[in-house]
Amino acid sequence: MPAEPTEVDVIRSAIESRLLDLHTSMPGRVVTYYPATQTADVQPVIKRAIQSYSGELVHEELPIIHNVPIEWPGGGGYAMQFPVMSGDFVWLIFSEAATAMWRSTGQISEPGDLRRHDLSYACAIFVRGPETKVLVPLAPSTEARMDCPGPFVFSSAAGQAAAQFVASATLVSAALQALKAVFDGWTPVANDGGAALKTALGLALSSWPPNLAVTKLKAE
Repeated sequence: MPAEPTEVDVIRSAIESRLLDLHTSMPGRVVTYYPATQTADVQPVIKRAIQSYSGELVHEELPIIHNVPIEWPGGGGYAMQFPVMSGDFVWLIFSEAATAMWRSTGQISEPGDLRRHDLSYACAIFVRGPETKVLVPLAPSTEARMDCPGPFVFSSAAGQAAAQFVASATLVSAALQALKAVFDGWTPVANDGGAALKTALGLALSSWPPNLAVTKLKAE
């Protein structure tokens, strides 16, 4: 016959039961992203361990959390955002109090909902993900780098004209030097109306100007 639980056992069980519904942070995976509201439906990827009445340990998936705000890096009027795809990993952070009223007003607000660290209080920041998604090491290690599958666009405001590539100082200098070399090597021909210069330029600079766009940018 099993021993009757002590007062300590009852208190410990009550605390552990309460902690099952108290969430702090965990990884999740984007199911659907909504650009207009910058929110996502996110599936937590760590199962919850629950002890059954028989003493057996059972693992269950947590439900998909809907309308999770994406916390883009920002400050001082600046912000950074990038495309979001289903399957991207995020780190879920669960506020100790409800944030809905603050999000709608931006002011010091009452929580309205008195639950603590609830699943519905989640926000998300993007992370690299599991070890299978490790980044290529920096070389040299003194540089900072942003890995992008496509062009990285700097924009001062939404709705402006399409972004343009930045020209390389090295490539621009080489192109100008090639143009200078034509003039330095050209011998003027009297009374030809510049025909000789035009011919020399056409031969030497048939593919000028070259592509000056950079694929790797450095600034100090």
